[in-house]
Amino acid sequence: MPNKPEVVMWDSCVIIDAIQKDPKYWPAIEPFVKDAEQGKLLIVVSEISRVEVSYLSRLAQGGTPFEDQVRLINAWFENPYVVRRQQHAGISDLAAEIGRTYSLKRAAVRIILATAVFERIPILHTRDGEGGKPGLLKLSGKVGNPPVRIEAPERYHGTLFDKGNQGEPKA
Repeated sequence: MPNKPEVVMWDSCVIIDAIQKDPKYWPAIEPFVKDAEQGKLLIVVSEISRVEVSYLSRLAQGGTPFEDQVRLINAWFENPYVVRRQQHAGISDLAAEIGRTYSLKRAAVRIILATAVFERIPILHTRDGEGGKPGLLKLSGKVGNPPVRIEAPERYHGTLFDKGNQGEPKA
């Protein structure tokens, strides 16, 4: 019987970096994409990310036509390892509560975190809050039961979990 794949949620910023293969972030993201392509990982995304990921600024600055950007975006979301989760009343209510409790202002950020909590996804990859700015990273281990670990993909070395020790990053 094949092993069950690990599951991670990606924020819109990580999705954009993956599609653009941003040289600053791609080296940390690529191992997760390779694991996903090999059936070892499922990448869960909120439907709000589908709305947020509608334009690829780095590629646009490099001259990539808008039509090609749309093709790349659509192809990424159609990957068999990308699992899209719809927003519904339970997630909306939870997003509102998270926003009030943790003073998160942006609706999309609240919805993405609420989706991870509602779906019991153990890890959320994001860059929201890097450099000490307010954002999701400061909430790692504080939201959900069990709490969602919220971290940048760079935190890991090509794998989410050590064998038999789920929930702890690889050293």
